[in-house]
Amino acid sequence: MTRVELTIVPVPGHGPEDVLVDADGWVLTGTDDGSVFRIRPDGGRIDRVANTGGRPMGLEHLPDGRLLVCDATHGLLALDVRTGRTEVLAAFVHGQRIRVCNNAAVHSSGDIWFSDSSRVHPLERWRADIVEDTRTGRLLRRTPDGTVEVVLDGLGFANGVALAADESYVAVAESAGHTVRRHWLTGDRAGSTDDLLDDLPGHPDNMALGTDGLLWVAVA
Repeated sequence: MTRVELTIVPVPGHGPEDVLVDADGWVLTGTDDGSVFRIRPDGGRIDRVANTGGRPMGLEHLPDGRLLVCDATHGLLALDVRTGRTEVLAAFVHGQRIRVCNNAAVHSSGDIWFSDSSRVHPLERWRADIVEDTRTGRLLRRTPDGTVEVVLDGLGFANGVALAADESYVAVAESAGHTVRRHWLTGDRAGSTDDLLDDLPGHPDNMALGTDGLLWVAVA
């Protein structure tokens, strides 16, 4: 096994969730007090660029230069890191509030694929949602015209979301099911869903596509 050197960079907040590297090599993350931080790689400078007033979770880059923030309290947000201003992109789907907006991936078409972990419990009761096996998580899609639709339902605490390198499928982690589901977007299987990974030795959480083209899955 290859030995990896890790560096701990303290952040002035609790529970940094997702991490995202910007064009300048700085790292963005959100904490449980609503803060979004921008951190120099060596940890020598940490800027609080915004506070959403909720709980920022997944982060992604938007084509217009803003930061996409999955906020577990307020829904899907677009954040201008220069001004700290936020815009709500999606808070409801089919008249129902998005209860736990968790993670997202942005397609080249402008579609935003994102997860709503539970329709029963708020984020702070995630353990109860898994133990009760509510399976009310959803994979949602927001199109560029603002339409939001449910693509997959009945997921066991829907969590991390990532697109394949060729955008042939979107993957969503089911934390309660120890599974990563794959929803095909192109080819003969378009519209169908299967298991990409199953029987994982823990709860799959955030996911990201690496520069190596591999899908990286954090397992809690």
